[in-house]
Amino acid sequence: MQYRMTLGGSLVIAVALAGCGGAQTANAIPQTISAGTRAPAQRGAWMLPEAKDEILVYATGLSRGGPGLKVHVYSYRSGKLVGLLTGLSDAAGACSDGSGNVFITNRYKVSSTYEYAHGGHDIIATYRADSPVSCAWDPGTNSLAVCGSSVSIFKNEQAKRPTIYNPPISPAYCTYDGNGNLFLDGGLSNGSLWELPKGSGSFISIAVDLSGPFGSLQWDGEYLALNVPTGKPDGSPATVYQLSVQGSQASVVSKTLLYSARGDTNYDVNCQMWIQNGAILAGQRLFNRLAAWSYPGGGKPTKIFAPKPGLCGITVSVPPAGARFRE
Repeated sequence: MQYRMTLGGSLVIAVALAGCGGAQTANAIPQTISAGTRAPAQRGAWMLPEAKDEILVYATGLSRGGPGLKVHVYSYRSGKLVGLLTGLSDAAGACSDGSGNVFITNRYKVSSTYEYAHGGHDIIATYRADSPVSCAWDPGTNSLAVCGSSVSIFKNEQAKRPTIYNPPISPAYCTYDGNGNLFLDGGLSNGSLWELPKGSGSFISIAVDLSGPFGSLQWDGEYLALNVPTGKPDGSPATVYQLSVQGSQASVVSKTLLYSARGDTNYDVNCQMWIQNGAILAGQRLFNRLAAWSYPGGGKPTKIFAPKPGLCGITVSVPPAGARFRE
């Protein structure tokens, strides 16, 4: 069975409004940022040996508004916990690249994004950026975008010389589309959408006929998927909208409704979602649930993962080429 890597993914975090209007200058500034920062102590981190051959789900551990100190790692096949990453001060968002490497953004105290090999529990690289919230990987250039107070793009995943962009908002979420264009949104406190076209130094405001707050943002291989956290305890589902972007306008093509297993208290997806291989994964922080649904079909979950407190940021990591898959 073949697996297709899907891009992006980011965390729902309230951020401050920093501007509005049309095209904005990005103020791209190449900077040298030291990658020599000592990695945090990772006492208590572990990973089962068989995890290296599994498709893995990484979920950061924001706990009811508190700091994210741990990242839980699950087998996508079985839904069971197979590893734990530790030593973090405030793990927020997550993303992965085509080799299965995983990136975890750490917002406060130490503003760094840490890279882990697929199925590994040791930090293999550190990317310094200002208050990073989310990240995205571009397969066309092998570039890592880290989004927070600013946007830092590390070409070829080289940690020492990012190009820094200052967008009109402090983005909560970012994702690359299939053409290398970077999209940002402002999250819970700023329902706006922006694009940094490939090769451009200016951000474009994208008009979308949806009211905020917005949730996480991801390219699904055909459309820009945008979560609007509308799930309510009265049974109304969370909604993921598929957007077609033409120029500076985004139009809704279709939508995916995410219901709970029982159909009563549904998932208010107020954190990160991840789309992969015909499935969408999302967590509900209040009820400590992590589930997978058919995508774009939605409906009730096809899988419930072992519950752990405060799951929020999510990414899926596929074993690198040559690794043996376990079905």
